[in-house]
Amino acid sequence: MSIQRIRLAPILITVVAAVLLQPENIRASDSALSVGAVAVHPTDPLTIYAGTTAGLYKTTDGGKQWTLNAPELQGVHTLLIDPTTPSTLVAAVGPRGIFRSIDGGSTWTSIGVSYWWAPSLAMDPHTGALYATVQEFGMLKWDSNQEQWIGIFGVQWLPGDYAWTYCVAVQTPAIYVGVFYGTWDVAATAVYASFDGGMSWNSTELNTYPPTDPVPVDAIALDPGNPRTAYVSVGADGLFKSADGGSTWSRSNSLGSGLRNIVIDANRPNTVYAVYTSGVAKSDDGGSSWTSAHASLTETLLALGASPAVTGFAIDPQTPETLYAGTAIGVFKTTDGGSRWAPTGLVQHATLATLSIASSSVISGDVAMATVTLAATHERCLDRVE
Repeated sequence: MSIQRIRLAPILITVVAAVLLQPENIRASDSALSVGAVAVHPTDPLTIYAGTTAGLYKTTDGGKQWTLNAPELQGVHTLLIDPTTPSTLVAAVGPRGIFRSIDGGSTWTSIGVSYWWAPSLAMDPHTGALYATVQEFGMLKWDSNQEQWIGIFGVQWLPGDYAWTYCVAVQTPAIYVGVFYGTWDVAATAVYASFDGGMSWNSTELNTYPPTDPVPVDAIALDPGNPRTAYVSVGADGLFKSADGGSTWSRSNSLGSGLRNIVIDANRPNTVYAVYTSGVAKSDDGGSSWTSAHASLTETLLALGASPAVTGFAIDPQTPETLYAGTAIGVFKTTDGGSRWAPTGLVQHATLATLSIASSSVISGDVAMATVTLAATHERCLDRVE
């Protein structure tokens, strides 16, 4: 609830109240339901999971109704579903580490890798093999037989005085890992690639700018039909693409900075989505050209005073024109490839509950002091009107 004192004449009360209720005057609460990850069940697209600041939510009706399955998993930033056993999910939860569920998200157990820096996760879409990178240590693979992590790529292998691993992408037989390393004077951003299960690696430095600064690789995505075609998101420097297994990389000049993630349509590998701090871009020609896929989504978010950033993104594997976007206020859905977005049942938005005016009577023609109280109801927060 917010209370303001304003000078009103009786005839203007309705007009002033109407102005206050315009979208540009409604701001999202600081405790909004921020979504860090979204995942769609591979064979049952009506089942969707969303990792949020309030915990893990699940829907079984395509987003109409959601259930808070795991309130203890607050701050999920990566969420994966095992393609071979979809009842198994894996979540990265900030610096708390990695958690696993084997019952469709109802219960969760820690499988380690708790560290100051949040781990990055990847799962092989064919085998379900799980990989993680921990920035100052390297890359690990989950041994499902021994129920433990084993190292397969160490930062000690990298040149320079310091080195970090940032993200990983896997698709049999390919493994890619994004790194940066350097001395106190010179730094480089690079991608290492292996096509023999991590036994041998080739590496190529990316032409980032400025070349003296270490720039993290935020995401790597692989062509579902040909893992030698890869895309790399360098948030501060744009998008890079390789068509030869990482030996050479070309920069996309159509996208600027601020990239967070890259998602490829498994049914149409030339359809690529770039998720960044101001929305979503779409390419239907393998990254050669890009168009906006977020217009109505951005308008809605900005009207509610929320950030336009998309922080989670998923494609319906059976109906690829259906997309889901995680935002600072919940999950949105489109069924036309990004032209028109609508809120799912997991979106915070204020509803006007009461409007009261005091004092209730003013002598006609006089200007008087009055208090207009606008109360908005909400599942978890009270939006304020200013």
